[in-house]
Amino acid sequence: MNNSLFNESGMYFSDFKGLQRCCFRGMKVRVYRNLNKPEYYSILALEGPDKRKVVGYAKSVEMTEVKFIVSAKSRERVLREKSRNVHAFCEGFLSNIFDKQVVFSAPTIEVSYNPYFESYFFRTDDKSEVEPFAKSLTLQHSCAYIDG
Repeated sequence: MNNSLFNESGMYFSDFKGLQRCCFRGMKVRVYRNLNKPEYYSILALEGPDKRKVVGYAKSVEMTEVKFIVSAKSRERVLREKSRNVHAFCEGFLSNIFDKQVVFSAPTIEVSYNPYFESYFFRTDDKSEVEPFAKSLTLQHSCAYIDG
């Protein structure tokens, strides 16, 4: 797939109000759905010079060694105040980022999260809780797709 946002050396550079930030393949990141632009995911660096800052946005994000995380206190605030806030995300290592949706060549398990339904990430087919870890997955639309 040639829609990768990474350049030939595996880097992605973005401009944030005149400041350049970057991420790279293999970088440890936290990825969450952008609440203001739901078709995009925000990529927050967990290492490097831009640690704890958003370093990019993408419509599709591939990750490895992923951990599903939900902040219980922030979820309680969502339920109490009925207002959205970022409190669920995937943490792992970037494999690739795309400006378009990817097409899967193998079966996948669709995973979602809804704070009004449960406090965990769940399979969309049977609503069962998923393991808190995934070897690899793709985030796009409003779901995560675990490689089958």
